[in-house]
Amino acid sequence: MIEEYRKNEVRSKKIIRIILASCIVILVLLLLIKLLSGIRKAVVLPIKKVQIYGNTYIQNNEIVKIIDLDTGSSILFFNRKRAKLSLIQDKRISGIEIVKEYPDTLRIYIAEKEKKFLIKFLIKNLINNSLMDAEHTYWLSSEGVILKETTGRDLEMFPFITINVNNDDIRIGDLIDNFMVEGILSSIKEIENVYPEFYKRIHSFSVNERGIYVRFKDNNYRVYLGNTITREKCEKLRALILVLENLYADMISDNEILEIDLSFSNAAVRKREFKNDL
Repeated sequence: MIEEYRKNEVRSKKIIRIILASCIVILVLLLLIKLLSGIRKAVVLPIKKVQIYGNTYIQNNEIVKIIDLDTGSSILFFNRKRAKLSLIQDKRISGIEIVKEYPDTLRIYIAEKEKKFLIKFLIKNLINNSLMDAEHTYWLSSEGVILKETTGRDLEMFPFITINVNNDDIRIGDLIDNFMVEGILSSIKEIENVYPEFYKRIHSFSVNERGIYVRFKDNNYRVYLGNTITREKCEKLRALILVLENLYADMISDNEILEIDLSFSNAAVRKREFKNDL
């Protein structure tokens, strides 16, 4: 009985020694690989292919640069968590998944924020003591992230915002830094969900030093909102337009426009001839 017990004990110790030896061998091999990769520049299992999916605003080379990937990168030591943390710093990205496919392929899946609005910057630069104007149009997310520059051909697809800015104010990937534009985005997002028929009538917003103006697609109204815009103010505007159309539609001729001032608690309405653009 005692002899059998001793045999089992010896066998158990032998198994433990084998496991420990195996772990030591693996650790030594990993250290050797690390040394070879770091000191002798010998790359073990180098990344040869990077496949990127889902990106439309962000270029492939931008993504590769952000995750600090180069010809000396090994798939074995590539840190997915660190790469994801680096990529999510880009405000245009809403989600990331990175998959290692051994022996040499990296798959990156990008979810970008949805384009929701257009903003047209009227840029004024002082060059050689002469004032030069330029226009640049960008896609915005619903949160106000500047996603990508686009052409003026897209302006009729979505409500757009026109704003006077300095050239330094425009950086793709940043949040728009203007409290009036932020108010427009927040309010119009709520109005789209609650009053979609009213949202579809809106043509554009214009932001300048005096405040916020609204233009409608039928061009029958010119609205001044003051320096602030809220859902409540938009609801008030919608109700006022419904009343005007129900009671006074026949009193407005084709060459007249109604000017509405909602900058105060009480709305002011007046008729004006000629339908000039904002």
